[in-house]
Amino acid sequence: MAVKSFGNPSSSFRSRFGRTGNRVSNPFIGIAATGGITSSFSGYTLHTFYSPGTFTVSSPGNAGFIIVGGGGAGGWDVGGGGGGGGVVVATGLNFNATNYTIQVGSGGAGTGPGGGASNNGQPSFILGPGGFVGFNSVTALGGGGGGNYPTGNGAAGGSGGGGAGYGAATSGGNATQPTANPGISGITQYGYAGGSSGPGPTGYTGGGGGGAGGTGPAGANTGTPTYVPGGPGYTWTINSKTYSTGGKGGGDSWSPVPSAMSANSGDGGDGGGSTATGATGGSGIVIIYY
Repeated sequence: MAVKSFGNPSSSFRSRFGRTGNRVSNPFIGIAATGGITSSFSGYTLHTFYSPGTFTVSSPGNAGFIIVGGGGAGGWDVGGGGGGGGVVVATGLNFNATNYTIQVGSGGAGTGPGGGASNNGQPSFILGPGGFVGFNSVTALGGGGGGNYPTGNGAAGGSGGGGAGYGAATSGGNATQPTANPGISGITQYGYAGGSSGPGPTGYTGGGGGGAGGTGPAGANTGTPTYVPGGPGYTWTINSKTYSTGGKGGGDSWSPVPSAMSANSGDGGDGGGSTATGATGGSGIVIIYY
């Protein structure tokens, strides 16, 4: 089993954590816990939380985790794509023998006319009484909502929402995840900005929402309104899972009523087509492994 993040090579759990007979070097030794949906993969135990719950540690030890915030909603009527939820990844951090509260953020819902931006997704986090150092300040922020027609900018969030198309040039929202909660050893965070709208008096499309693996592209001015993709997600190589992609920027020439994003993906919602509400973002997820 391996973890892969953008900009860094894959690293094997087996080599990184010393599973070669020298069990003293393995930071996962000792922990025993219950909670969530329990499964196994290549000798490791995973506790997956698709909704809020409790992670109960009966024997203390170290574990890794991935936390994904809820995705932001897409914007209304050629609106910007919602930003993907922020992602927080940790390896080998200490869990005490206690109960940890698991919060899984919901995706943001689209709003109607009126400018501004659609709703942000909600944050996901792990919270424990007296957990490990810095633990209580670790949060995967919800993605920013996409800008609404005609002049809405994308909202800031874990990854930022894209700017609205058509009415005027608009900007994508900033990513707040990369600079949130800095300086905690063993933790890496991911989030990128949303894209701006396409320039020009006609043919605008909304900007794509930012994803945990890259920025959202700017909207196009093609003369024939279409959509632009969102930013890429964060890839975790357990079963080739990808989390928190940005939503597509809206355009008149594609389906005017986009579907809600998949649950527990952290994906940003697609921007609406002509006079349509943007899609609801995907809810987040929390996975703890050892």
